[in-house]
Amino acid sequence: MDLSNILRHPAQNRDLRIRMPPHAIAAEQARTLTERVLDDWDLTPLRDNALLVVSELVTNAIKQRDIFLFALQRRGDTVLVEVTDMGPGLPTVRNAGETDTTGRGLFLVDAVCEEWGVRGEENGGKTVWAAVAK
Repeated sequence: MDLSNILRHPAQNRDLRIRMPPHAIAAEQARTLTERVLDDWDLTPLRDNALLVVSELVTNAIKQRDIFLFALQRRGDTVLVEVTDMGPGLPTVRNAGETDTTGRGLFLVDAVCEEWGVRGEENGGKTVWAAVAK
């Protein structure tokens, strides 16, 4: 992936949007891309929380088994992570039990983000977004 046109000097407002297939390493690729973008945008203090959010949102999109849109937007000292997929329904925070192996993703997103939400898209899909701030 050639990022030379995407990664430039830091600016207050920047965007990155990329369509990704739902393959097994999509979450890893999205995390790597996020690390590089945050470094370029001089927002490395957001790295840990942003990587957690990216992992959770992309992993959920992969389950829909269709191409999804991954986006990062810089707004000052905040990064907005957005993942758009065509899956049905709107995700919610669940209270996973001690022995549950899934169901904690949005709980973690909620814990590390300034705010997050879901919006339905006109084409029938949905976008899950989360604002990660310093």
